[in-house]
Amino acid sequence: MSDLISKIATGESPVDVTDEIKQILMQKALERIETVRPAVVSNMFDLEDNVEEDWVKTMKSYRQFISESINIAGDFNGNLYVNGSENQSKPVGESFLADVVWEGKLYRMEVEGKMLDKNKLTEQLQGEYPGAIVHNVYPITENSLKERKAQRYQPERLSWTD
Repeated sequence: MSDLISKIATGESPVDVTDEIKQILMQKALERIETVRPAVVSNMFDLEDNVEEDWVKTMKSYRQFISESINIAGDFNGNLYVNGSENQSKPVGESFLADVVWEGKLYRMEVEGKMLDKNKLTEQLQGEYPGAIVHNVYPITENSLKERKAQRYQPERLSWTD
């Protein structure tokens, strides 16, 4: 530590000062790892050892960690939600928009469920909308999440209507 202070005081190059800081941090990290290693190993492999650190007593064993279930969910904005609680692991509801041509008219439909590609969505719509063709499937933007409707495009008006 005194070497670092002397390097700063004498005006050594910033590279030398940075290298000295890195060396000190690495040395402290290695010391910490060596003091913690026996406790972690005994806990990881369920070895009975008289460990006195409180955080080690509450640390999960390797078997407990592996046996946990984890729910990973995401949204179309690139957010990823990770939740390890079993009581909150439930399927994530998704919504997406699809431009569908049916009976010669273009509709914009909001569909709830897992987002499908154009071909699979076309197959699933055939029961209710025979002959429907899906032109585009895309995620919903945040400002339209509350709307649950299908709109028809009217080319003569250049607008969408209910």
